[in-house]
Amino acid sequence: MGEREVETPLKEDEMSTARGTWKAMERKVAGILGGKRIICSGIDGSGDVEHPSLYVECKYRGPSGGLQNVFAWYSQAVVQCPGGKTPILVLKQKGAVGELVVMDLVKFAELWGK
Repeated sequence: MGEREVETPLKEDEMSTARGTWKAMERKVAGILGGKRIICSGIDGSGDVEHPSLYVECKYRGPSGGLQNVFAWYSQAVVQCPGGKTPILVLKQKGAVGELVVMDLVKFAELWGK
């Protein structure tokens, strides 16, 4: 099996096109986490960002765009996460500053060193 096709992160000023906003968000997440965006990630159940220790699922939505589905989205990431990786869900709301990360509290405490 071949390597996945990946993209390098975009700079902040390259994220202006409306059509590619969710792609730009995935690129930003990849850049922050030190990973690479996976092109067509939804087709085979892979995460949105290639990373050595995280399984990253990204969701970009408008203010009324279904953020009530957080538990379902996180559950999807847990089910699709390969062994040895930690599943995380990265959320971005259109028009909001920054992104949020959702992960298991016990795993967070373990990573945090508690």
